[in-house]
Amino acid sequence: MYLIDVEKKRGWVVGLDGIEVDSNLPRAEQRHTCMFQGMAVDFELLRGELLADRAIYSERAQIRGMPF
Repeated sequence: MYLIDVEKKRGWVVGLDGIEVDSNLPRAEQRHTCMFQGMAVDFELLRGELLADRAIYSERAQIRGMPF
């Protein structure tokens, strides 16, 4: 649950300057934006599933404002 909590990314994503999120409830198609030194990365939750022996989590990312 720590990995899918968008607000907790502040504690484990290196270089993260800020987060914009509409809702903190993890669900399919949830979107949030992370800011890194003038760049914005838009994330979309594709799949989040807890199974008896593992957790599955996948996101799609689109980078905006790349400085190179």
